[in-house]
Amino acid sequence: MRTSLASLQLRRVRIAATFERVSPKGHVLLRDVNTPAGFLTHLWIRFPEWRMHLPLPGEKVLFEATICPYQRSRDNSIDYGPEDLREVIE
Repeated sequence: MRTSLASLQLRRVRIAATFERVSPKGHVLLRDVNTPAGFLTHLWIRFPEWRMHLPLPGEKVLFEATICPYQRSRDNSIDYGPEDLREVIE
């Protein structure tokens, strides 16, 4: 559970991470994720939310997103994740 993201709920934040891969279930896996709420070892993003170019594994990504709650399908618990992603170009 990404409870550390709960403090960012409904806020637009900047996230930096390393692209790992796209899973067979259609999720983008990021690792070494830095958020304003702290460091996460990994973060899954639903592929339809990923509206940026698809990086190569190991490539750094920087984007802004709104942190929103969602209900997990496997146990109906509440979790938090990024939505409405927009790439940041520096």
